[in-house]
Amino acid sequence: WWLQYAYLQQGRMDEARRWLDVITEDARKSGSSLARSHQAYLRSHLRIEGQLWDADLPPVEMEGIAPRAWGAHALAEGIAAVKTGRLDAAKDWLAKLQRYSEKHGSGTESLPIAALELEGLILAQADAEAGVAKLREAADLESGTAYGYGPPFPVKPSHELVGEVLLDLGRGAEAAEAFQASLLRAPRRALSVIGLRDAAAAAGDLAAADRMAQELTRIRTAGD
Repeated sequence: WWLQYAYLQQGRMDEARRWLDVITEDARKSGSSLARSHQAYLRSHLRIEGQLWDADLPPVEMEGIAPRAWGAHALAEGIAAVKTGRLDAAKDWLAKLQRYSEKHGSGTESLPIAALELEGLILAQADAEAGVAKLREAADLESGTAYGYGPPFPVKPSHELVGEVLLDLGRGAEAAEAFQASLLRAPRRALSVIGLRDAAAAAGDLAAADRMAQELTRIRTAGD
């Protein structure tokens, strides 16, 4: 799981996909909830980090998997639905995630954050300000959680998602602040480096954009 996440940061997508195939086969043979939980993690990270919004990835049997794995899968599939224009499917994932979070969220901080993220992203499709406000609520909630090592929870860091939405809205300076906040929690995370590069360029800070471009080159030297 952690190895795949490292490959994804480096842009080694073929290796990342290979490890999803390995754990998918293991989950099929064993049927264990632990293997299926890890399959959900690897699948969700591949979807998010590779931005494979319409890719046909191996299905996950979600019954009995770890709550954080359930939330990672639901958030990744909900975001993919938004990105591919399937808002009804996104809303279905949101409803499932909200119900699941109400039941399991007290012991898993990432679940309510993930629900707010997906709600905000859906809202932003019709009302940009309402969507951004909801996404900032998710980011504020994530800011109050402890730092961790390895792959992030939720699977899509909320500050990064705020930054991407703001960048799409042409609000480069605000987006840059959000990506900087994301990089404080996850230094050198590739999608946040890319976001800060693009946001700095949009805001006219070409020196910062160049620094991030060089940083990305260092991170992805071995990339596909």
